[in-house]
Amino acid sequence: MKKKKYKLGWKAVTLFGGRASSWLSGSPSCVDYFFSKPSKPYEGCGPLCVFKKKEDAVKFAQVFSHRPHREHEEVVFPCAYLPSKIKKVWRASDPSNYRKLNDLPDGKALADEVILLKEKYGG
Repeated sequence: MKKKKYKLGWKAVTLFGGRASSWLSGSPSCVDYFFSKPSKPYEGCGPLCVFKKKEDAVKFAQVFSHRPHREHEEVVFPCAYLPSKIKKVWRASDPSNYRKLNDLPDGKALADEVILLKEKYGG
């Protein structure tokens, strides 16, 4: 069996109700992230988004930290990610509405699996 080759990166998430989840909180495409096991995209969805550099992840999280719903906390975690060969993202609800990697925020990488690591870094 081929060994998986993870890279180190940064994942911006929303903390709400004891969960670390993607920015699509509340939607059917929302992904929960964990320290103990890999998170993967839902069936029919494109790869997960991570950042290669902490600075880019923090900048992204700061944009969302000004939302009026303050029960959410936007934070950044270091992560291990399995790079995806797919170079676009989409939701299962509308796979024809996709975004190419070049159209995503600076420093993004696409992943087939993501595992959060250690302490959060506040956004």
